Amino acid sequence: MQPPITMKIDRPQNFQHFFFKMAIPYRWWFFSMLLVGVYSSIHSVLQPYVLKILLDAVAHTDNKKFLVVCLKPALLLIALGFIIAFIWRFYNYVVLQSLPKMKADITTATTSYLRDQSYIFFQDHLTGSISAKISDLTSNIQNIVNAWFNILRQGLTIILSIAMAGLVSPYFSLIFFVISIAFIVTAYYCSNSIKPFASAYAEARAQNIGNIVDCFSNVLNMFLFSRENYEARYLEKTTARSVKNDQSMQSKNMLNASVLGGLAWALQGSSILLLLFLGNKGMISVGDFAFIFILAMTVIDQIWFLTESLLMVGEQAGLCQQAIDTIFTENHQKKSIGPLSSYDSWGNYH
Repeated sequence: MQPPITMKIDRPQNFQHFFFKMAIPYRWWFFSMLLVGVYSSIHSVLQPYVLKILLDAVAHTDNKKFLVVCLKPALLLIALGFIIAFIWRFYNYVVLQSLPKMKADITTATTSYLRDQSYIFFQDHLTGSISAKISDLTSNIQNIVNAWFNILRQGLTIILSIAMAGLVSPYFSLIFFVISIAFIVTAYYCSNSIKPFASAYAEARAQNIGNIVDCFSNVLNMFLFSRENYEARYLEKTTARSVKNDQSMQSKNMLNASVLGGLAWALQGSSILLLLFLGNKGMISVGDFAFIFILAMTVIDQIWFLTESLLMVGEQAGLCQQAIDTIFTENHQKKSIGPLSSYDSWGNYH
């Protein structure tokens, strides 16, 4: 008979410590994700710049030299499309090779730690609630990895877009920079403000799931003592609490999104007005106009997605921290002095 697979882990200080501990075996896969993020950011600003070159060539080249002048940027655009498609398939492969195994390691580590917990611990925590906490860790860990990957990629794309906009006019870089900073600072505040709402919802949700599991795991006692109505009322109460906390968290998210949407509108509107002003003075080309417009839309999208990623990290980290606090409580289990096989038939220990 094969011995059980165990993965011992010391009690983590917090979720960040737990995450890095579990991620160590997959650090090179995460480094590969980092490289993918860096290239995708470069691609996001390189592709519209090549398009700018192509449009300027189209606008200022006569028919005789059209193919010669336009062929190279056109072929480069085609090549960039192929490269980014290949890069994203490589990213899918990296995720496939790392995150499923990391989630399996988390399940093994948490259940291994729980097996050493005292009986009092399981009296104080519902079985369903413990299961929900393990589920929170395994299901949210991939969301957090993806969110941090997107934060890196989106943040770098914003920085590169600000720099590239200065090639047309430093005023565009200034507009992009000011509104981006305001957006990111606001997003950071929103990310922190959502954490207590996420924690409260996670606790209520775990309690509700725990009650559901325990109700049906003790269904025989419920029928024997005719407690169907009592269990139904109790479950209705915990469900209502979970719904209330979920609505509070979603309302906070909606308010945050409204504020950030206003900043995105300000960036788009100011960029379009400046384009019209410079275009009226003949200071920009057709390619410049398209380039800045695409960059403005790119920055808006990336800032918006960055905000969502920050909010997701705040929400998911709150759920995971709740799980860590429950699963990895201090272990008071007293170790036995030896296996039962160490005693002889007279009860003497060897």
